[in-house]
Amino acid sequence: MDNAAEWIAAECDEIKAMLISKNAAYGNSALEPLRLFSRADAVEQIKVRIDDKLGRLVRGQDAGEDVVLDLLGYLVLLRVAGRAGRTAESAENAEAPASPEATQGQGREAGWRQRCPKCGLIEWLAKRRTDTPIWCPACTERGEDWPMIVELAELV
Repeated sequence: MDNAAEWIAAECDEIKAMLISKNAAYGNSALEPLRLFSRADAVEQIKVRIDDKLGRLVRGQDAGEDVVLDLLGYLVLLRVAGRAGRTAESAENAEAPASPEATQGQGREAGWRQRCPKCGLIEWLAKRRTDTPIWCPACTERGEDWPMIVELAELV
């Protein structure tokens, strides 16, 4: 292998190691943001982070960080988020029961639901949602904003 190929492989390995390390440290926050304050989807949030990194490059303000490495990482995450979005969109039309009782005798073992991570409220969905988050109605009544998490769940 020539030097250029080795350098390319080494750079790609460094980006991969950084992304895996940060994903382990921060959870999957880039691709599955909690949306506690911002209601923007994952792709839009990644684009904002890319804008911030580009701004730091243009202004020459790196604050001791490797802005180029971070920027490359966010560009990879943007591609990953795009793939995840296409996968989610293809699953969007998957039918799911309105409740576990609705599936008796139908042989269904799983369905889409949205769940509040704060109070545990569960609502069964007719199909998977991929649009903007729904805020928990029980928490909203108490003056708190908590997004419902959409997930595939076993029907018991």
